[in-house]
Amino acid sequence: MAVSLGGASLAQSAGVQAAGDAGAWSNALALGVASNADTSEPEWTGQDLLGDRQDVWGYYFRGSLMGVEPTNDVRARSDGQRVDTDDGFGLTAAAGFKMDYLPLAWEFEYMFRRFSHDSYTDPVAGFVSDNDVSLHTFAINVLYDQSNLLGPVGVYAGGGVGFRLSSFSFSSGSGGSESSISGDGLFIQAMAGVTVTIDPNLQLYGGVRYTDSGKIRNEFLEVDTAAVGGEIGLRVYF
Repeated sequence: MAVSLGGASLAQSAGVQAAGDAGAWSNALALGVASNADTSEPEWTGQDLLGDRQDVWGYYFRGSLMGVEPTNDVRARSDGQRVDTDDGFGLTAAAGFKMDYLPLAWEFEYMFRRFSHDSYTDPVAGFVSDNDVSLHTFAINVLYDQSNLLGPVGVYAGGGVGFRLSSFSFSSGSGGSESSISGDGLFIQAMAGVTVTIDPNLQLYGGVRYTDSGKIRNEFLEVDTAAVGGEIGLRVYF
């Protein structure tokens, strides 16, 4: 009886030992797996912070045709009379870059504008006619530009600052002698409009602009170059 009980005790003890060893190996294996797990931080991308990439982005060229309407009349400096201005036209060409994760763009732009004013009789200069104002402006623009906001239709808005080269040519006096005024100065503008994406590399756009290049003057006349106008153009990405 004593031997039998001793055998049972030994068997029970061996079973406990085996169970303990199995538990220890299991814990060690779990610790090993945990230690080998990848605990590094996930790689950061711009999309995590800024959202989805824009549908249309990259470097681009663009050009547009404008209608120009001066906001002020020409003033005769000798007697202060106002002379009506006529609508004109403008052309723009620009190279720029639109960001991929933010709806922002910046560009360098050249603009040509021309308009005229009516003939009149100045008490000092005599009869003044054939009056054309030509403006060459160079500007850096910054735009909020969100493409494909509603289907293919997007919006843009922004402004720019730069400088202008201007000339005002006219004929004056009884003999119709040719005269001109030239100058340079600061140029500012604001713009807003809509875009229509034709494909990821091509957009149509149209909008309105306010431009102001200051005043051109001589001893006879003062020309205010501020103007508003509409434009339509094409933007090509590459």
